[in-house]
Amino acid sequence: MIFSLRLSAKFIILSGADVQIDCADLRIVYFGDPEKMNTLNSLDIVRAFVAKINTHDVAGLCELMPEDHIFIDSLGAIMRGRETMRAGWTGYFSWFPDYQISVSDILAQDYRVGLFGVARGTYSVTGKLLEENKWEIPAAWRAVVNDGLIAEWRVYADNSPVLRIMEKYAPKD
Repeated sequence: MIFSLRLSAKFIILSGADVQIDCADLRIVYFGDPEKMNTLNSLDIVRAFVAKINTHDVAGLCELMPEDHIFIDSLGAIMRGRETMRAGWTGYFSWFPDYQISVSDILAQDYRVGLFGVARGTYSVTGKLLEENKWEIPAAWRAVVNDGLIAEWRVYADNSPVLRIMEKYAPKD
């Protein structure tokens, strides 16, 4: 017989069986497919990475990167190394001091996680966050998790609205 499992606040209800288990002190131990457990761990690591981005915690981001971390921006430029990205994130957060990503959907398979949502920020001009320099764009990110760290972070987005704002302030030749 096939059973379905549903968790409620107090009980586990098995459909197809007349059983209710009080789960006030229940601890769930996972004995399933190790690859599915890897997916669960990968999701936690990726969520922590997003939280570090949204709090502009460069040191925390670096703690979640291996020494040979790979970052691929939305134009396909590849940056390699944790220390390269320490400087990269520091610079990016100075350009966009209110930068945030909002994730609406996540797809995960084993050690690969795809995130979908929006990125937003305001381009800082001499330390000022002017309303006309605000932007919000649809975006996606791909994370590859290896040994509990974000081995690769790739951004997919149309950054042309951001680039148009930045070009307004580029030095004229």
